[in-house]
Amino acid sequence: MATTRSTELMNEMLIAGDKNGCGPIALALLTDTNLAGSAYGRARAALAAQGRHTGKGTPMYMTRRAFRHRGFHLVDVTCDLRDLGAKTVQSLAWTLKKHDMMGKYLIRVRGHVCAAMGGIVHDWSSGTKKHLLEVYEVSEIYRGEDFTDQELYNNVE
Repeated sequence: MATTRSTELMNEMLIAGDKNGCGPIALALLTDTNLAGSAYGRARAALAAQGRHTGKGTPMYMTRRAFRHRGFHLVDVTCDLRDLGAKTVQSLAWTLKKHDMMGKYLIRVRGHVCAAMGGIVHDWSSGTKKHLLEVYEVSEIYRGEDFTDQELYNNVE
């Protein structure tokens, strides 16, 4: 189900003249708590700093680096969720609700990434049978502005 927030981000993507913007949309949904201004623009800039070109897809290594740079850590939970019955995006949505998994998740399927928060997949692909390749639980590394970029980089590499 495309939620109101994901629809807003999709509209921001279209206004910015971008396409293949699933990476910036997922990054904005999972990391941007500031609702003022363009969350899509901030996420797009974070991925551009990692090498993403406007209108092109985002390789997963760039997405991982952008999450780290924004102060978030990705933990691969694919095997755990498959053991609970999640094989597709649709069954992942059911599994998250059934097991009360209210965290934040980055979901990778072939050619696409999306976000899940609060037990809901926030994307147009939520009801599809796209097979899961990877699912990452997203958690904050730190709070506040106490770290410099170099200190953050040293803590996660």
